[in-house]
Amino acid sequence: MAMAIKKPHYIESLISLGESETLDFKFAVNDSLKIAKSLVAFANSGGGTLLIGVKDNGAIVGVKTEEEYHMVHLAASFYCHPEIVFSGREWNLGGKRVLEITVVAGCEGPYKVKIESDQWRVLLRIADSNVEVSSVIARYLVKKKSYNGTVIHLGEEERRFLHVFGQGECFTEQELIKQSALPRREVQRLLINLLLMSLVEYRYKNGEFVYMMLQ
Repeated sequence: MAMAIKKPHYIESLISLGESETLDFKFAVNDSLKIAKSLVAFANSGGGTLLIGVKDNGAIVGVKTEEEYHMVHLAASFYCHPEIVFSGREWNLGGKRVLEITVVAGCEGPYKVKIESDQWRVLLRIADSNVEVSSVIARYLVKKKSYNGTVIHLGEEERRFLHVFGQGECFTEQELIKQSALPRREVQRLLINLLLMSLVEYRYKNGEFVYMMLQ
């Protein structure tokens, strides 16, 4: 007689995928600020899921879900701007409770996390990490909300700046400043405009943001 194969629980199936751009594990919510970073990163990057009560290695340890939910709510309302809307669901796996927090892609972003009393930062979810963006990307994300496709004039400085991209595959902001011999403020302005025009894109590489021409 064939033995029935037990299907893994929904949460176990999620855990088996490992942490990623859309999935994050938290042992517990000991610090609302840390949770706020994940909420902001997910909201700015297409949404994602937090599993609270799960170690980084995927081991289920369980939590007191009511207390954890309160901490997440505090994070979303006090440490995030605009406030992030999320949904929560409790799961019981062999007596161990896991809190599933779902964040959808926000439409009021870019969302920011409160680092200090007067300091807010924009984060993106890249691979399995919450990454603080550069000032150029933060400003680009703000302007992108109201950009209506208006053509931006490509003057002499813009053309000279674009020529730099022909000298290599990708460049950091500092490399662009050096090779273009333009002031930082001007390089940042040009980068933002070229990002808006979809002539240049950014990527996160070796711990920093780089810029490259779109093919």
